Amino acid sequence: MFRVFIQSVNITKQDGEQAMIAEAPVSVQDSGARPFTSRSVYEQDGVKAYMRPHALYIVLPNVSREDEYASLYSAFQRIYNAGYNDVDWTVDVSALNKIPLSLLSVLTSFRQELSEHGQRLVLAGARQEAFPRLFMPNTST
Repeated sequence: MFRVFIQSVNITKQDGEQAMIAEAPVSVQDSGARPFTSRSVYEQDGVKAYMRPHALYIVLPNVSREDEYASLYSAFQRIYNAGYNDVDWTVDVSALNKIPLSLLSVLTSFRQELSEHGQRLVLAGARQEAFPRLFMPNTST
């Protein structure tokens, strides 16, 4: 089991300009959690959402193209706008072979939105190799 807590992501562009893409922490847990005794509240573009007692469980499909990641943002927005902003979100990313910075930025944005309502966003099923190298510890000395 591992956990990653992202406080902020600073990227230096080729021209030396600094850019911050995340300001709020996103917690990642390798829990292998799966839906149980839940009701389906959303299913579109491969994204499935289940309502559990006091929590929303969102299962992401395996996506690889940038336009597919954009559809994930749209799905999160539709779920959020449907009124599911008053419960914790668990986002199952186990089907993803990679988690690009753009998706981490989207997740961080929704985590911030949820935290304003006293809720949290947790990633489940994440594999260490799915994260960009930027988040991997440097083991060379």
